[in-house]
Amino acid sequence: MVAPDPAPPEEIKNFFQGHRFMENIRAYNQMFSMTSFGAWIDESINDGSGPYVFKISGQLYHWIGSLCLPKWCMPRFLQLYVYDTKHEVHNIMSHFGGEESDRLSSDVVARLIVLLDTHNELVKLFRTTLEKCLENTLPSFRICLFNVGGSRQNDLPVSNSIGAIVSDSGPKSGSDYDVIIECKVGTPQRVNKLHPHYMSLQYPLLFIYGQRGFHIDMKLRRVPGRRVRNNDKLTMNMFYSFQLHKRLNLYSLLMRSGILFQQYVVTAYCRWSEMTRYMANYPGLTTIDRADVICRIFQMRVNQFEKFVKIDQPLGYLHGVLYTIEIQKRGLPHYHTLLWAFPPPGGDPCGYKVVTELMMHGTYGLANPSSPYMDGEPLQSCWRILNFPIHHHEPPVQKLVAHLEHMQTMTFRDNQSLQSVISNPAGKKMTLTEWISYNRSSFDGRNLAYLDFLLSYSWESNHKLWKRRKVTTKFTIGRLSYMHPSAREVFYLRMLLCHQKGSTYFIYLQTVNNNYYPIYHLACEAMCLLGDDKEWGKTLDEASATATAAQLRTLFVHILLYCEVGNPLQL
Repeated sequence: MVAPDPAPPEEIKNFFQGHRFMENIRAYNQMFSMTSFGAWIDESINDGSGPYVFKISGQLYHWIGSLCLPKWCMPRFLQLYVYDTKHEVHNIMSHFGGEESDRLSSDVVARLIVLLDTHNELVKLFRTTLEKCLENTLPSFRICLFNVGGSRQNDLPVSNSIGAIVSDSGPKSGSDYDVIIECKVGTPQRVNKLHPHYMSLQYPLLFIYGQRGFHIDMKLRRVPGRRVRNNDKLTMNMFYSFQLHKRLNLYSLLMRSGILFQQYVVTAYCRWSEMTRYMANYPGLTTIDRADVICRIFQMRVNQFEKFVKIDQPLGYLHGVLYTIEIQKRGLPHYHTLLWAFPPPGGDPCGYKVVTELMMHGTYGLANPSSPYMDGEPLQSCWRILNFPIHHHEPPVQKLVAHLEHMQTMTFRDNQSLQSVISNPAGKKMTLTEWISYNRSSFDGRNLAYLDFLLSYSWESNHKLWKRRKVTTKFTIGRLSYMHPSAREVFYLRMLLCHQKGSTYFIYLQTVNNNYYPIYHLACEAMCLLGDDKEWGKTLDEASATATAAQLRTLFVHILLYCEVGNPLQL
């Protein structure tokens, strides 16, 4: 169960309303971060020609070091909470241009110190460490940040529920996800991203109370009308998607954190009217500060466009749609779509002429062959967290396997014995074997070939069986697995599966006009599917829908080398 964060103190709200503070919020947050940000930040993209972009290269991780300061080193991150606290403002500001900096305010730093000392339980725990050091009663000790503390996610944390100070002889850790902070040992350790305080340690200004974040023991709450299994756990994606939703009458520091929000997710830029109206509720922020809202509005526009071409039919009846979302340079999302639509020849003769001439092999794709694709700068973080699709196609496409009898591909785990794999009947069930089994047990689908079976039936992949469709207005397109001509018999079997109807056994696929043929090649000849190089022309036609020019040339050479071609020049 996840509850919204409690209301933040009024003083931090006042800070978030200050223009100067928000311009430097990343620096102020870094001053009080208890972990270091382990990634290479690429600032070269921010050349002043566009909005700010937070871009990193390589893996992102957080490090936490020892409590005590190594010799000849200035205090950093966690060490600032326990080292020379009488001059804490000076120590902090020394990493950011000193107290004379015209960009950052030492007065703001002093007020933030008091704010965090008062409200942040992680800070309170580390301040307690300072007291232990001054007492000198423990020769050596370490801090353990617990993996999970407290019984309820929406409880405000308290120091003794999030960590403890243990002596040197105490246990190392109760869990792989506990964070052990050594007093004097110098090697930093990486904070596991599954630790509940992973984000609070890095973003103290966003999680002002040091509250817990995602942890592996979270479970979905039971709500009326929704089935939840006892072990139905909350995923990390669900948790962060929950965080990126605005809630009525709840003040969210995360949603108002400007460029620090970009560090939390990824940036973007857009000037849609919906975006402008929404951002009016967040004075001081611009559209580039809310990548999550850009994703939502863009997805709404994609859905509106699909609805328009389906219902209003400006291009005629829509047979299918395929699209890809591309996040291009500077975080701009682009919608690339391919529509299968045919204007009625009587109602729109010009449109019908254009579509029929250009839909496949005309000038489509050749209008601007030198136009380069822009390199993408991900806005994909928010897009992925919100579970919006990058690719979509309609109607859905079902892959139909083709294989010789008892020659289907079986999958298994590396720890399974060969005998258990062979003796498992479910592992042998494929779309082809179950099509034949369905025809054997029922008469209602025997008027359909294997390739056309999806027009009236659907494949239940979980149970590996065919079921008759209840909704006849929706259908799925079947696509047979590609077979290279050099595969010989499997290649010819694939051809027969497009034509033979209601086969109850594999031998009936080889039966034409009540005559059985020992090989599939001869059965294809009996059905007049071969001759005059028909099979090779059909093979090249099918491949031309997806293959590149180089791949088509390679396929043509393979056909000439390994297959029986009557007239290569005509082919």
